Amino acid sequence: MLHQSLGARSGWAHSCVAGSKAHANRRSSGWQVCAAKEVRRGSAAVAPPDAAKLTPEMLAMFSEAQRNIMELNKSRLAALSELRIARQRIQKLEAHIAAAEAQAALAPAQVPAQTAAQTAAPAPPLQLQAPARAVQPPAPPAPPAVDTVTLEYQTGWGRTFLHYKADGGGWTAVPGVLMEAGGAGMPGCQVLSVAGRRLEFVVNNGGHDWDTPDPYGSGRKNYVIDAPGRYRLKSGRIARLG
Repeated sequence: MLHQSLGARSGWAHSCVAGSKAHANRRSSGWQVCAAKEVRRGSAAVAPPDAAKLTPEMLAMFSEAQRNIMELNKSRLAALSELRIARQRIQKLEAHIAAAEAQAALAPAQVPAQTAAQTAAPAPPLQLQAPARAVQPPAPPAPPAVDTVTLEYQTGWGRTFLHYKADGGGWTAVPGVLMEAGGAGMPGCQVLSVAGRRLEFVVNNGGHDWDTPDPYGSGRKNYVIDAPGRYRLKSGRIARLG
């Protein structure tokens, strides 16, 4: 079928060329007229029978014209589809507009009836209410008193550590808790407060120097405070302050 179609189209092209040779002055216009007729006829046009006499240029021109016709048909179908969709949307929009107009026509008749009913009903009397008194939250309970032992220690060490156990608990890790500088009118005073009622302790400088009650004898090796309060340790003696 393709060979017959090409043969038919080649005969048509041969006729156009022969006509153009007979009329040299109208060669260009005669070819354009033939091509325009073929484009209008589309794929259903009847072509001449001889394809062997068509030049490659003529075959290329015919193929391009056929592709253009196919693209034109596709574009026309797409345009028709878009037009159909647009018409459907217009119909839906017209239906919505008609429904809105019908609702708008009913609205003015309903509003006056509601306004008249609201005007006829008397407004309820305004009741004044006394301002509510602000409720004060109860005061939080006072924290329970914590027994504390505060120790002042006078020394020439650069740093002082208190190694202790309170109320029979466990000992702190060696060297103990670092004491803070303090104590008015007492140079080199170090201070530390410990929660508890009974404190057993020794003092050191974080190295090999330790202050104990009886460093060279067989007596008591730890200092002991049996009641909460503020105390001062100086020259191996504990004195309560205030």
